Amino acid sequence: TFHKGKGLEFLNDRLHLDVSTGPNLVCGDTSSDVPMVETAMALCPERTSAIFITKDKQLINRVTAVCPRTLILPSPDCLVTIMHECARLKDVKHPLTLRRRSSFSGNVS
Repeated sequence: TFHKGKGLEFLNDRLHLDVSTGPNLVCGDTSSDVPMVETAMALCPERTSAIFITKDKQLINRVTAVCPRTLILPSPDCLVTIMHECARLKDVKHPLTLRRRSSFSGNVS
C-alpha cells in the first residue's frame, strides 16, 4: 500500500533530493504524516527534525518516539508566528544568536 513515506522515497529518487545527507525538516499534522518522518529518519537519523501541529497526545507520543528532534505546536498560527519572527530577525543588523541544541523536543502553548 502507498503511504507518504513511499512518496518521500519516490521524490527523493526522482528529484535527487539527497535526503540521506540532510538536513531534513518534516512537517505534519496527522498520523498519515508519520511515515514521512520514519522514512527520513531511516535515511538520515542524525540530521532529521520534525514539526507537528497537533494536540493529539497519541500522535505526539508516536512522532516523538520516531524522531526525538520534534517540535510540537498546538496550532498553525504558532508556526506562522515563529516563521515570521525568524524572517524578521534575518533583517536585523545584530540578530539574536539562536543556539542550536543537539536535540530538541517541546511543546509550545
